Amino acid sequence: NSTIMHSLAMDADELGKDNKARILYARLLENPAVEDQIILEALQVFDAPGYEAKKSALWLQYLNRHPDYMPFRQNLVSYYMGRKEFDAALLHLGYLADNNENNADFLLAAGRVSQHDLKRPDKALFFYGRYMQNHPEDVQIKQEISAIQTALALDFQAIVENGGADQLWQDLNEIALNRQEIFLEIAELL
Repeated sequence: NSTIMHSLAMDADELGKDNKARILYARLLENPAVEDQIILEALQVFDAPGYEAKKSALWLQYLNRHPDYMPFRQNLVSYYMGRKEFDAALLHLGYLADNNENNADFLLAAGRVSQHDLKRPDKALFFYGRYMQNHPEDVQIKQEISAIQTALALDFQAIVENGGADQLWQDLNEIALNRQEIFLEIAELL
């Protein structure tokens, strides 16, 4: 009976019998319809060195039910960054940036992960561009954007020279909020 098992798991936790509590909570968590409260209690029991993967799985399980619970998204960003799983971290940073009013830090973090860890200047440009819409005074990010636009212009120069300007114009609409700047950079290179 899950009610009895839950009671035993809570008792084991209260008595400091951590391994027994973890075993019981793990069995409770096998039920896909497990209550949210049990997931939250299990997170406390698995909050110990060596159980990081289990905690991250529980955060994800909880987020599947409550996608807007931002503290667990932030925990996952830290977890994935620590494991150098940058694509997974960026997924949660993007969600945080899209679903928070005060998203400046998330946009900057997403830009930095894209630019430095994933080596995706196109994605970085997107996040930095969104950041600049609300923070046009940030000189450092303006310089980052300019450097990225110049690098992309160099990369895209051959496409334009080989007659692909129209397609490139359309493609840039997907990655850059200000594609005109990149085209001006390409024009200067030609």
